[in-house]
Amino acid sequence: MKHLSMAVLLLGCVSCGYEDLSVKYRPVRTEVEVPGVNHDTGGDLQYMVYCTDEDRALSGWENSRSAAESQAREYLSAHPDRAWTVLWRQKPGGRLVPKHPRG
Repeated sequence: MKHLSMAVLLLGCVSCGYEDLSVKYRPVRTEVEVPGVNHDTGGDLQYMVYCTDEDRALSGWENSRSAAESQAREYLSAHPDRAWTVLWRQKPGGRLVPKHPRG
């Protein structure tokens, strides 16, 4: 019985210290090409000024960024502490999916 308990203790210690040396981890490197985005005022893009603090649009969809900002300029000058951003989209009726590589 004494030998059995020593064998169990010895096997328990050996199994805890065992390390599988056959498993090797190697880092995987991936390269993703970020699609180019065109922010010109021409082409098939439309722009809208959006207030993120109030969750509402400050202008309608315009064909140029400056036209959208001029529509919202009165509100922005009256409330300079509000956060806002310019949203853009492709004009409806054209290709609605941007061209970029899969992956």
